Amino acid sequence: MNSIREDILDIVLGSGNDLTPAELQNRLFHESALTKAQVRAAIRVLVEDGLLGYSCRHGHTVVERSFSKPVRISKGIVVKPPRVSFAAEPNDVVIEIASGAAFGSGIHPTTRIALRGLEFLFKEAPYEKKKAHTAALDIGTGSGILAIAALHFGVSFAVGTDIDPCARCEAVENAAKNGFDGRFVVLDTPVEDISDHFDPIIANLRTPTLLRIGSKLSQICKASGAVVLSGIRIEESKTVCRAYESFRFENAWYAEEQQWCGFVFLERSGSSHAKLAPVK
Repeated sequence: MNSIREDILDIVLGSGNDLTPAELQNRLFHESALTKAQVRAAIRVLVEDGLLGYSCRHGHTVVERSFSKPVRISKGIVVKPPRVSFAAEPNDVVIEIASGAAFGSGIHPTTRIALRGLEFLFKEAPYEKKKAHTAALDIGTGSGILAIAALHFGVSFAVGTDIDPCARCEAVENAAKNGFDGRFVVLDTPVEDISDHFDPIIANLRTPTLLRIGSKLSQICKASGAVVLSGIRIEESKTVCRAYESFRFENAWYAEEQQWCGFVFLERSGSSHAKLAPVK
């Protein structure tokens, strides 16, 4: 049964599209040896355990990963909903995010990859300006989870950008829930109009956008700073890597989850970082 539970969660998390209950049941029925009654029972148990939930998308009911319990993203990062207790380990970074309309609850693989990239950057990378006196920029901030993670890791201040007014409101509220009221602002300014310099810059966006803004990021990234990228399909990784290396970045970290991948690039002007994570 544990294998079936994992299969169901993998299907829900890995699907590029929303799945209705009927679509999920039919897929499991055809891909497993279970009866339809057993499939429905397995899904029901996952819902009762708080691992799956139902949401409304465009007038249709869909099945998605629930955010009613703390989720461990990595060895040192946990994302949890408000008012839910969690016994953190001594070195855990615990990020509190309210479930809302904005993207970035910690459930999607691209968010998890970006969070692990930030963890690498602040805990393992040969990163010359790790914490003090740094300002992070999170482009397309959504719920604010990535900027908030950077603040937890010790950056002094964070700026988020998002065109969605609901996301901007939710991001500020989430920052306050994490004790960062006054240290995080969210703007609707296009990245092309930003002139200040930041370190690190975080962007969980699709590949065409990442390629379009790469040159701009190289202009506003502080010397010897870092860029954390996610939202990239694995088959697009080499294209993104080549593009950012042409913008004077070096690939320091690369990770994959399901069909997605992400990078940590270090700005190399005036420094000589080793390439730590060549793309396969």
